[in-house]
Amino acid sequence: MYKEQISILKDFDNYTPLIKRIIIDKPDGWEHRLTAELMRFLNDPLFRKLNDLKNGLYLKPSENVEQEKALNWIQDRLKELSRIVAPLVGLLDRLTKSLGKPGEPGDINKIHHVTKLIKEYLEHVIEFEERIRFVNIPQDYQKTVNLLKNLIGSQISKLSTIPSDLDEILSLANNQQIENEIPKEIRKEFVIEISEYSQKELNKELNGLQNKQDYGSSNSSGCVTTLIIVIGIILFLLF
Repeated sequence: MYKEQISILKDFDNYTPLIKRIIIDKPDGWEHRLTAELMRFLNDPLFRKLNDLKNGLYLKPSENVEQEKALNWIQDRLKELSRIVAPLVGLLDRLTKSLGKPGEPGDINKIHHVTKLIKEYLEHVIEFEERIRFVNIPQDYQKTVNLLKNLIGSQISKLSTIPSDLDEILSLANNQQIENEIPKEIRKEFVIEISEYSQKELNKELNGLQNKQDYGSSNSSGCVTTLIIVIGIILFLLF
């Protein structure tokens, strides 16, 4: 048993004592406790960095974009923004499945793996937001860039509540056990969306920039990229 614990803990050498204790003791609801603490340990620093970026608390070298490449640069960022949202449903679904079916234990390795995937996902979101914020672009395109700032970061920040959501679920489950209630299915919904106002403003600016470029040049870059993101994400947490 001791050798088995040592083997399991090998992947958690640099993690907090609390995480290691949960893995060894496996108290009631350990899957939810472990997920909450892994999310805090791995991802809280990234959520803080995302917030620091939003508030302009650090600097990075800026990318320089020339006039003739500016519209294409913006359209490329919009396409990238659409791709960023795609993995989110799968990540939360994988997180839910790692906790195990009702009455069955979760999987430590799967929980660890998916929380690390979420960490990598957040790092990519931050890189995208940094590229939007740290760019030197002609003045005509600055308003569009400003509209893109924190557009996806503000939505992905909603995931920062997952640890506290799991804490609440544990508390509710404990109360149910005390009161001998029938376990319930608990759902947490994350909605990742771009507001109607932001969508309209983006389309307005993009159409204006496209028309200006078409008028001033025979080399059109093509249709303006439109962007609509409204995704309902349900995280099933079962006890």
